[in-house]
Amino acid sequence: MKTYLKITTMIFAAILMVGCEEEITVLQPLEGGHVQLQTSSGVSVSEGSTTGASFKVQLGAMVNTDGYTATFTVESDDNARFTTSPSNGELYFAPNTYESSITIIPIDNVINDGNLKITLSLSGSNTGVYGNDELRSVVLTISDDDCPTEISTTYVGNVSAFGGYDADEFEVELVKVEDNVYYAETLWGPNFVAWATGSAAYAGLYVYPGVITINDDFTVTVEGGTEPFAGAYPGGSGTYSACDDEFVISLPDGVFNGGGAGATVTLTGKDD
Repeated sequence: MKTYLKITTMIFAAILMVGCEEEITVLQPLEGGHVQLQTSSGVSVSEGSTTGASFKVQLGAMVNTDGYTATFTVESDDNARFTTSPSNGELYFAPNTYESSITIIPIDNVINDGNLKITLSLSGSNTGVYGNDELRSVVLTISDDDCPTEISTTYVGNVSAFGGYDADEFEVELVKVEDNVYYAETLWGPNFVAWATGSAAYAGLYVYPGVITINDDFTVTVEGGTEPFAGAYPGGSGTYSACDDEFVISLPDGVFNGGGAGATVTLTGKDD
């Protein structure tokens, strides 16, 4: 424990004379003790941090024989983006201890919601400082590690099917239907069936049109079309990576009556 926290007397010089005219007031400890942050220097942690940031809090008291509880507040524009420990705004110092800590841990998400500033402040009637108000609060910045969702117009498609065989690469445009919903004229390429059967007669047929919906958690659902017959395109599911602008979709088929065992489609955005 730092020596300046072990106060041996409540009789503290209230005024120091500097030179002949300048006066500096030195605060006495509040009755029963008071707390201060070890440092007020702000820090930054990534949204993906699993340990977050811990802030040491020091207790200034003559003797802490019965335990001591200090109060604090945590303020931000979005308190749902992190957790705080202790969570009830009360920091307990066990008997004969003079240091404790408050920890703030980010909650990782997949949303590009920008950086978040969090202000941790000591509060309550027994909160004081040793002549330094700066030790009452500190700012933590959570750095957003997600990318903005920027859907390209054109995507390059690659398909793996029939136990890992790769079909011909193709390009497809995604046409916006509404926010986060896009129509694709073909999901496995215009010549997938021709490639799968080895028959050029199927070129441009059974192209698997579908509607792609990007969900809030960046999972993807696909609704397949119904032409030329119901059940030809049963739809599928997958994920979307905003940082890579890439869809990975598991696509069951009905064209081969299940004999194709489906396909894994990767759509990667092209630079517009």
